[in-house]
Amino acid sequence: MRRDTRGSVKVKAAFLALSLCAPPFVAPRASAAQERRPPVRRDAAALRRALAGAVGGEFEIVRDELTRRSAYHGGGAYWLAHVRPKRPGSFTLKYAYGYEDPFTKGETSATRAEHSFHINVGPRGCWRRPAHMTSRFEPCLGDTVILPFALDAYRRVYAGHTFEFAARPAAARDAPAGPEAWELTLLRQQDAKLRRDEVVNPLAEHLKYLGSTAEVRLHRAPGYTAEYHATFEAVRPGRFNLLLGAGPPGADGGAAGVPVIIVERGTPVTWLAAHESVSEFVGRFSSHAGNSYLTSPVIMQPGERLTLPYDGYTRRGPRAETDRGGGAEENHRPPVITRLPFRVNPDESFNEWLVEHLPKGN
Repeated sequence: MRRDTRGSVKVKAAFLALSLCAPPFVAPRASAAQERRPPVRRDAAALRRALAGAVGGEFEIVRDELTRRSAYHGGGAYWLAHVRPKRPGSFTLKYAYGYEDPFTKGETSATRAEHSFHINVGPRGCWRRPAHMTSRFEPCLGDTVILPFALDAYRRVYAGHTFEFAARPAAARDAPAGPEAWELTLLRQQDAKLRRDEVVNPLAEHLKYLGSTAEVRLHRAPGYTAEYHATFEAVRPGRFNLLLGAGPPGADGGAAGVPVIIVERGTPVTWLAAHESVSEFVGRFSSHAGNSYLTSPVIMQPGERLTLPYDGYTRRGPRAETDRGGGAEENHRPPVITRLPFRVNPDESFNEWLVEHLPKGN
């Protein structure tokens, strides 16, 4: 008697197809605090000597440390140099290294990478957040800047680090007591766009609410995005988390808000260099990109401004094309301001490098 196996063959084929199409199981990532970090084996003393020789006395190396980013954060070993400028000016620090690209099949491909930090240092007691630019900061004389130097990021084999330094010292001058004339002109233009709503501000003694604005960005396809921002001005020192929304507290799913620290003007603080330019050279070819070392805490002085988004929406389709953002003002709602206890999540972005060096007290 002959047995028909065609049905079982079809079933096996179906199971095989499903197994090939099913996504592989990926274990959840452990938090940075839970993951064991192996020690970094590098010669920090040699790196410090090389950096000190390059800056030529323009910067004081306050401290340095070797650290390793967790797999949760992408991995990689870094050397963190805490430097303090000795005079105001515009400075560029470059470091380069050679490495072998592990993705070339059986070939040795010598590749060179070059990283650049650009630092503008103002006089002692300067306005770190220029009044006309609410999202940028510049260190003042007396501040400390943390510079992260990659050692084995991307799991590549490195071949030494060399440093290059360029400086354009600024003319000696005292820090201005307030915004200059041209900055005041820009401030008036910004203030003219503010919608001055009556809001309940539990942070009024530390952070003055100035108003809100609606920004409309048109899409290439029919439609637009409307985003609403709230602008504040620091009044007196304090530490808190600022939570903004368009609805009652808790409607945001338990967000922690933005950590804000207001210090007396002229108080020295520590910053983490927020951006670097990166160039890679392979033979006759080169590529250019950048790395951002973002942190969530905001450090301010009385008189400096902060602008944050708190609401927004997107419209698409023929009706949105006809409207072209005209409904943004009609949908404009004032922000709901909530004060939360001061807290910085060390697992967020690059906070772990800065959290120990934030201003204390207040």
